[in-house]
Amino acid sequence: MDEIILTCFHCGNKTSMKRVASHELTDHDEIFDYSFSSYRPAYVVSLYKRWNVYICPVCKEITVERVTSFSEEIGPEGEPIYNKKLIYPMNSNDTNYIPDTVNDAFVAALKVRHLDGAVCIMALRRTLEKMCKDKEAKGKDLFDKLKNCQRRN
Repeated sequence: MDEIILTCFHCGNKTSMKRVASHELTDHDEIFDYSFSSYRPAYVVSLYKRWNVYICPVCKEITVERVTSFSEEIGPEGEPIYNKKLIYPMNSNDTNYIPDTVNDAFVAALKVRHLDGAVCIMALRRTLEKMCKDKEAKGKDLFDKLKNCQRRN
């Protein structure tokens, strides 16, 4: 099997992962032109899907990638265009309403969650402190600042 470099969203490492399984599916659909009496298909469109399963050598967890191609989408040289998407584990959050500094601290905490729980907790505390600073919360400690944020909303 082949290997590619991916970021593991279980442990946060960017590493070479070996593909351990793959499954392909091609679906064809006939498009008919009913203006002719023969009712033969005018053309056929195809949808190609492949699921690849990779294993992380660090944490031994899997990552699943979906590759799709549609026969009507072709590149400039006539080759099919392949769209790749990591579908497991989910790796995206809606960060439109989160300040960049808070989001960066949260992402850093997530990267260590499977490596060291205590470090993850400290990183999450740092995330909360950055959130309070962004909200200009007042207080002598994090607990008071969080209460201040809650009263303001």
